[in-house]
Amino acid sequence: GVTIEAGLARVPPADLAIDALLGLGTARPASGAIADAVRQLNAQAGVRLAIDLPTGLDADTGTPLGDATVQASHTLALLTLKPGLFTAHGRDLAGEVWFDDLGSDAGAAAIAPRAWLQGGEAACAMLPLRRHVQHKVANRNPAARLFAGPREDPAGQVVQRKRIVRRIGTFYP
Repeated sequence: GVTIEAGLARVPPADLAIDALLGLGTARPASGAIADAVRQLNAQAGVRLAIDLPTGLDADTGTPLGDATVQASHTLALLTLKPGLFTAHGRDLAGEVWFDDLGSDAGAAAIAPRAWLQGGEAACAMLPLRRHVQHKVANRNPAARLFAGPREDPAGQVVQRKRIVRRIGTFYP
């Protein structure tokens, strides 16, 4: 059986640490013993696997709910891929994301998606290719607009802008 004890003793180093502390629906920062557990889990040098999503991460926005948020090296998302795993800080806090639908697709078709995961290369492939002799301002109609992540991630926006400019030669913010 499993022994449950009040409080948290110092956790010895491990090759694998599993985060299953708080789950989907958490709306407030981890505190007390849970926050202590998050700090100890983050101190582990081995693989840190979050189940469904890292403790302390908002599943919709990808923002940490407080200072105690698990920094996973891998996340096993169950049933659905939560948008927060791919937006804002979620991309860094979730690590490599794996998905398992647990063999259940019942009702999946009835739920309309709220977000689509698509990389920059696929988005650029949809844009018209600029001719080599065409000046970048030859096309006065905005051919591309960037709808990127939060303002806190300007580096990601710059990368996407550079890809757009390389593809069509112009960018209109």
